[in-house]
Amino acid sequence: MASPQFGRRLIPNIADERARLEPTREWISVPRSTDPKHGWKKITYKDAANAVNRIAHKLVSTTGKPEPGSFPTVAYIGPNDVQYPIFALGAVKAGYQAMFISPRNSQEGQLNLFELSNCNII
Repeated sequence: MASPQFGRRLIPNIADERARLEPTREWISVPRSTDPKHGWKKITYKDAANAVNRIAHKLVSTTGKPEPGSFPTVAYIGPNDVQYPIFALGAVKAGYQAMFISPRNSQEGQLNLFELSNCNII
């Protein structure tokens, strides 16, 4: 096996490699609830890679595969948790770039961001 080319690999490819080589290794822990006494749930590299692949598949199946050479923007808003990096990797894997929007933005401000980023997928 060739040594990895550090600094020259795409993050989604690294995630797939980690899932293949160390599927049961912990990637991150997330709280089971808002109450710390409920503990933490381990998310493995395999779990993360599967979630990334589901996001990528869902994006392509609902919005289509981007044209070669394009890098369309897809907006996402959700809970402030592990879903953000999962969505970002899934979007890139599907050929999209993720734009994370905030409920704190004014409607005018958000519409301006959509226009400036040419985002028409939410």
